[in-house]
Amino acid sequence: MSDSFSTTTATPIADSQQDVELLTAPDSAANHTVFTFMRPLKTCDPDNDHEIKEGLSQHLIWAYGSSEGSLNYHGPKTRGNAVATLFHDPSSVDTRAESLQAVQALQAASELKVFEIQFPNVTVPPAHTTYLCTHFQVPADRKYHVVQYEAILTTKLVHHMIIYGCVDKPKSFGDLYECASMSPSCSKFTLAWAPGIGLNVLPKEVGFPFGTGTNALRYFSLQIHYNNPNALSNIIDSSGMRLFYTTQLRPNDMGVLILGDTNFNISGNDPSYYSTQWNVCPTACTKQFPTNLTIINNFFHMHMLGQNSTTRQIRDGKEIVPLGAVHYYDFNFQGGLAPFQKGAVISPDDTLLTKCAYIPTLNVRSNYTVFGESTEDEMCFNFLTYYPAMPDIEFCLSGDNATNPQAACGNDLRIGNKTRSQLEKEGLLVPAPFPVFEEYKAPVCTPSFVVNPKLSGIVTMGLSLGLVALVVFLL
Repeated sequence: MSDSFSTTTATPIADSQQDVELLTAPDSAANHTVFTFMRPLKTCDPDNDHEIKEGLSQHLIWAYGSSEGSLNYHGPKTRGNAVATLFHDPSSVDTRAESLQAVQALQAASELKVFEIQFPNVTVPPAHTTYLCTHFQVPADRKYHVVQYEAILTTKLVHHMIIYGCVDKPKSFGDLYECASMSPSCSKFTLAWAPGIGLNVLPKEVGFPFGTGTNALRYFSLQIHYNNPNALSNIIDSSGMRLFYTTQLRPNDMGVLILGDTNFNISGNDPSYYSTQWNVCPTACTKQFPTNLTIINNFFHMHMLGQNSTTRQIRDGKEIVPLGAVHYYDFNFQGGLAPFQKGAVISPDDTLLTKCAYIPTLNVRSNYTVFGESTEDEMCFNFLTYYPAMPDIEFCLSGDNATNPQAACGNDLRIGNKTRSQLEKEGLLVPAPFPVFEEYKAPVCTPSFVVNPKLSGIVTMGLSLGLVALVVFLL
């Protein structure tokens, strides 16, 4: 067994710091092989290892081949991925397990309902990038809470899906239209799917509201981004989203706060990494928050050049534990990342800093890359899910004006077509200077082990087919 790493599509490299131990040799049967190995939860090797975090679901990718004693390319069919919680301390609360149990209890009591919204068998255009939308309405006889949701996928050409809320009733439902013509009244970002996201279960104290009542909407628009680089034709799609909802309302409504950067220009054939400027969400915006916001997840989103992203947090002139980061971004393995600090909150008067970095474009892309919706463009966002929801502020995004930096603090409906002076007067456009602060210093790292390996510190893998050479990566 070897502790190896890879930062690109290449043969894994043996780590100079070996942190794995094979506990039992592979035991092969007719259709599976089982072996056990162990490594510290925290190896103090931040460049080449990921920390296995208590109670956190993390992506795994695996592949196997027949080359004994070496790692060669395994082929396209003997590989796969999974999302697993590798370690849970029995002495602490398993919040995800509690959330799943809460949903199962609703189902057992016949209190869990399902609502599906799908495209009406649309023919995917033979264009590289297409954004299509359709309006739909949900039950609105009362207020409901969505407690979990998942994607319905009928083609691999789906790049992502977003459900936008509409404050006004659309003129028609079940229609199909180019998303560029979407009404500003249908711009409230609510739920989303991207590659790597499976079943999304909300914490047991939180629900996404729809119907009638506070924070609830009854009209929505489903957006699907199709990525069809090979111009495939006659592809019929009916993808969509499946929402699991209940009348048993939870204490808090879920909200989404969008951080990030839309002002960047990545050179083509450049041998260097490119980083955006720090996007500043200033105190002038966060002081408008009505209360502390408890963070559920970070959802970092970039496209094919994305390398890493992070959101830092400043409070009272000092940087505290970052809200979150993704060190090796992969478009195919996106998903919600729990904040670094359990129970992390954003308080009024905090400052948030978000930045993205991109891989060198040398021999990858010759043209400039700017912000845009095409897969060949780039993005830099962190969609923070939190509670309790605040309806008036959906994004905090600063511009690139070095002499007079400002941030948009609000939502599309409130901003509308107002003049700059009107926006400034209403607190929708606020000063966003880069703050002066004392940087956070992480505690000295010490490797952490599970005292009793039987408590789940051992990762056991069971894969179909007999294995000779296997590679497993924690993303």
